[in-house]
Amino acid sequence: MKSLIIYGSCYGSARRYALTFAQMTGINVINYRDMKDCKDYDQIIYFGGLYAGGLKGLKKSIKRMKMGTRIIIVTVGLGDVSEAKTTDHIKRSLLKQIPDAFFKEIRFFHLRGAIDYQHLHFIHKMMMKMLYLRVKQDFHENQDPETQLFLQTYGQKADFIDFEALSIIKEKLK
Repeated sequence: MKSLIIYGSCYGSARRYALTFAQMTGINVINYRDMKDCKDYDQIIYFGGLYAGGLKGLKKSIKRMKMGTRIIIVTVGLGDVSEAKTTDHIKRSLLKQIPDAFFKEIRFFHLRGAIDYQHLHFIHKMMMKMLYLRVKQDFHENQDPETQLFLQTYGQKADFIDFEALSIIKEKLK
């Protein structure tokens, strides 16, 4: 089975995962921006950073794939992916980026990434600030742990990357 790893990353977490996975598996890796066509591949493993409900570069990449391609999507975000409500929300958001015909061929995995507020682009800083102000205003002691963690780490550097989680994805490729 001819495979390719594609990644879409803005701040580097999805890229780090994709490069590490390429080393683990020996599969070639490419940034979605550099990809011309991937119709020759039977399997695509797509690592993408989650930004405002979408997966970086996925919509453009899907257009370059052939029907019947085995697609594995690995989302990379800050949310706690051990929570079903988080992963369900991600899948619902991705439905908007993936044509129905492809959605049946896709397997999903979810990983946690990293954030460094000092390196965010202006628009992302503003989006995070608006979210922080809204969440802080609605704060109460019984909020879920993910919201509490967001409030605690806002404006700082937080790294949740876990390369060991890639071994589960590697096992599923067999």
